[in-house]
This record gives sequence, C-alpha cells and structure tokens, in this order.
Amino acid sequence: MSKSSDTTCEGKYKFLAAKVLSDSRKGARAKAAISIGGVSKEAEGRGDGPIDALYDAILEISGMEGSLTEFIAKALIEDGKAAAVVDIAWQDEAGKLWYGQGVHIDIISAAGMALIDVFNGVDKKHLGDRERSRQNFVDNLIKTND
Repeated sequence: MSKSSDTTCEGKYKFLAAKVLSDSRKGARAKAAISIGGVSKEAEGRGDGPIDALYDAILEISGMEGSLTEFIAKALIEDGKAAAVVDIAWQDEAGKLWYGQGVHIDIISAAGMALIDVFNGVDKKHLGDRERSRQNFVDNLIKTND
C-alpha cells in the first residue's frame, strides 16, 4: 500500500494509505487505511473506477454516509515538480454540502485526503486555510526533492 503523510489535514480522521487495482472491464478494488482518533483501521472496497473503490473502502471504515456531488482533479506544477490537487463536494444525509481538498504527489492519495478533509468538517469558509496548506505542501515538496 502506498503510504501518505497527510500534512493538510487536522482533526479526528487522517488518511494513511491506499492501494488500488483497476481494470476497465472488471471495475476496481481498493484497500484503504485511515486513522480515526489515533486508531488505524483498514478496509477493502469495490467500485466502477479507482476513486469509487477507494471511497467505498473509506466509507466502510468511517461509517459516514452521503454522496459525492463534485470531483475536480488538477495538477499543480512548480519548478518541474508536480502534485495532484483534488477538490470535492460531498452531500451528507441531511442535504448539507461539505467541501474537501487533498494535495499529494499521488492522485489516489489526494482523492482520499479530500474525503478525509470533508470528514473533518472543513467547509467552504476555510478555503483560505486550505490554500495556505496547499502552498506549504508544494514548498515542502520542492525543498525535499531538490
């Protein structure tokens, strides 16, 4: 499983790792590991594609309910170094929209971090904090890889 250091996420939930196997004819399987209150948990999920399978696994662990309403993936490139930026909108069972963001050199990890961001209650008002976190991540990525 690829491991992740979740530097943008503060709260009860933390994204730890993911492993995804995807086949365009058979769908995808994922194994995810997250920490809830400092306790590591793992689960497997299935889906039509890699993100669907990853989210299925994370939801299995967390017990959270809701649905993905928007998923936007971008590449952030600076000084020849790239990171994936994933922004999502999640609608909870009460109909409230929550927004999450994940930034990582691996797009699957970034997607997992975005869902965990939602779980930690980050909504649209905290966009400025997330922008600073994204820039800090990129700055650290560049320093580490120089």
